[in-house]
Amino acid sequence: MTSCWFIVSNHGLDGKFSGACHNSFQQHTETFFPSNVDHLGGSTWRPFLDYGYIREYHNILEQLTDEDGDLLKQNISNIFRRLQYLPVAVAPSQRSKGKVWTASEEGVNFLTKPIFYKIRHVGNAGKASAKAASNRLKRVKESNTIINKCFIAMSGSDITSGVDVRRVRKMARQRMCRLSVKTKNK
Repeated sequence: MTSCWFIVSNHGLDGKFSGACHNSFQQHTETFFPSNVDHLGGSTWRPFLDYGYIREYHNILEQLTDEDGDLLKQNISNIFRRLQYLPVAVAPSQRSKGKVWTASEEGVNFLTKPIFYKIRHVGNAGKASAKAASNRLKRVKESNTIINKCFIAMSGSDITSGVDVRRVRKMARQRMCRLSVKTKNK
């Protein structure tokens, strides 16, 4: 990461907050280690299911008994409870593809746990944050195709077998056509 932006979690703090209360880090376990992978089909989390740690996690869960599987989930949850930082991720759902991380003008957003340092004030940042939100976001990662190729190569599979080049080109062409039509209509 070349640029990071730290957002303080308001979970467990007293006072009036603008916006919704954050989940605890322990509640984020299900986002990063989902028990149900049916909704990961077209999401940005898909490479982790196909070639990454989510696949390994579910392979291990299949080999364990139900009691041992529950113990593993509980231990992972305890690890998340002790973390100081987490990327601001969005779990995939039926309506959303989800996000592995979110970014702003300042860089990749990380959620920080407030118990690790003193907080003087809880409130909004005012006009400065509104101006930063209106700015155009910078690209902070490689394209999904390149990330998928890296996952395939790390898993020891053949790179050409996992990526359908024609489909990727067709989708890119359709996207450019949509963007061009949108610009022309404007």
